[in-house]
Amino acid sequence: MTETTAPELPGMPEPAVLRRVEADGKCLVSRGGSVLFVYDAADRGMRNLAVVAVTDAGVAVQEAAVAFGLTPQYVSMLRGRARRDGSAGLVKPMGRRPKLTARQVEQAGGGPVRDGPRNRSRCDWTSTVPRSACCSPGTAR
Repeated sequence: MTETTAPELPGMPEPAVLRRVEADGKCLVSRGGSVLFVYDAADRGMRNLAVVAVTDAGVAVQEAAVAFGLTPQYVSMLRGRARRDGSAGLVKPMGRRPKLTARQVEQAGGGPVRDGPRNRSRCDWTSTVPRSACCSPGTAR
């Protein structure tokens, strides 16, 4: 035990230090004698969730950054994403970006478009009526 981490008085417990240990493809995050998280080492989403959770629980951003091998700026960015987008903001989408926006998919017949008088006669694809029963293939826009 070094002088800087030695208890101040004899018999006092060790300070509660945030630790992350990786073994056999798993990560274990603990503070003091308590295990906080166990997750697959390759699971970036769970790592990011653990980072945000420990900082929300009062661990300093700098301490979390050191324990997880990240920069304090990245930890702060993760916290901002979690506030703005929830857990979905902690994982980058995989694969290629969609070529069409949600609005374009709706306009192509992938869902109802409810605005504007021009579109009022279109079928509501969310209804229980099959598409073939309400529109012929030539009438879909």
